[in-house]
Amino acid sequence: MTTPSTPSPAARFRFRKRYVALTLMAVLVGGYIAWRISITSRIEAELERIRAEGYPASLEELNAWEPPGLAEGNAAEVYLRAFEAMVRHDTELEADVPGLGADYPEPGEALPENQRAASEAYLAASNRAIEYLKQAAEIEACKFPQKVSTEFDQELLDVYTNLRRAARLLHVHARMLADRGDGDEAARSLVAILRLGRSLRPQSVLITRIVSISINLLAVDAVEQVTSRSLLSTETAAMLQREFERAMDRQDVAWAVAGERCYYLDVQSNYAAALIEHSPESNGWGVKLKARLWPMLGLHHLDLLHALRWFEINIDAARSGDDWPDASEFLKTVPNYALTTRMLLTGLGRPGRSEHLHLMRLRTAAAALAAYRYKLDHARWPDTLDALVGQYLTELPLDVFNHNQPLQMKRDGEGLVIYSFGQNQTDDGGEGTELADIVFRLTR
Repeated sequence: MTTPSTPSPAARFRFRKRYVALTLMAVLVGGYIAWRISITSRIEAELERIRAEGYPASLEELNAWEPPGLAEGNAAEVYLRAFEAMVRHDTELEADVPGLGADYPEPGEALPENQRAASEAYLAASNRAIEYLKQAAEIEACKFPQKVSTEFDQELLDVYTNLRRAARLLHVHARMLADRGDGDEAARSLVAILRLGRSLRPQSVLITRIVSISINLLAVDAVEQVTSRSLLSTETAAMLQREFERAMDRQDVAWAVAGERCYYLDVQSNYAAALIEHSPESNGWGVKLKARLWPMLGLHHLDLLHALRWFEINIDAARSGDDWPDASEFLKTVPNYALTTRMLLTGLGRPGRSEHLHLMRLRTAAAALAAYRYKLDHARWPDTLDALVGQYLTELPLDVFNHNQPLQMKRDGEGLVIYSFGQNQTDDGGEGTELADIVFRLTR
């Protein structure tokens, strides 16, 4: 009978090394698996929290969302008929039309005859489209059939273009009606412009928000001309003021950021392609290596969590009306491996400036309409904005460019000026220049 030989010390040492290596590998693999499960659970929990707040968590969910009342009527169907009825772009026809190919005269100045004739011809050619646009404005719910996607969509781009063209058409219509002295009918066109601005809300991302802002600003520009050239009834002025206040709904801004978050989530789902496409060094071997390596290491999940945090901060600011967060400060808290988040930070902070300018244009217009109503009732301008609170305003309108102090108001001859300090955050006495005060003038 052979007695088994005792392993040599060298063999025992090799065995122990293998055992320790295998044990260490098992611990590392197990820890990695547990970490990946944990981080994935955190992401899923975050997405569920987003859905619980009433926001979509993917482009599929964004496109599936339907505004209340859509079953009873969809304004988009009427808008699409209006787009078909609009006159195609005609440089010769539009050359002398104020707001299209020519400048409008100053408030109080008569419209030159050539501009009046050109405007009448342009509106006559577009009369059917105008009626459709006003019909659509009576329908509360709106959702266009085109879907938001990460791919270029010419049909959706055409919708944006046609909405802007429709707004310019209504802009000309409102100002021509005002020039004839028909203020109440002109106000209907202004309401239709503001409803155009809200039409993209169900499919809102930041680019659609920019379209909405540009449309709303056309309404602000037109209402100053309408109030200077015609007389509104008390009821019409109150209705128009409500529409301007509605256009200031902070949820519209929050929804646009939430829509942009859906866009980011869909892009980020293909991390490698997103990183290569959007990196400023997309052709560098380092970026391509990271695009392959980061998902293997799970760092793309951590990247996603940082991005979701940045979106949430922006949505909170949008809902509250607070100052938009400073991207450079947030960037200091983001680790270098969060590659797409760091790229994202350079873009998402940009809406803050345009949103504040947009808000102040709308807020000065709404306050001006409240003062206009006061004069209709009392045959004089209010002495202060405080005199409007209660019957004409629910609260004092605040200026985001003046530490949220009330807007400024002063007499201007027989008229009234209501203004914000503007981007230079300085009281320039109601002189509206590029960076100075944001001004609304009432002349009658």
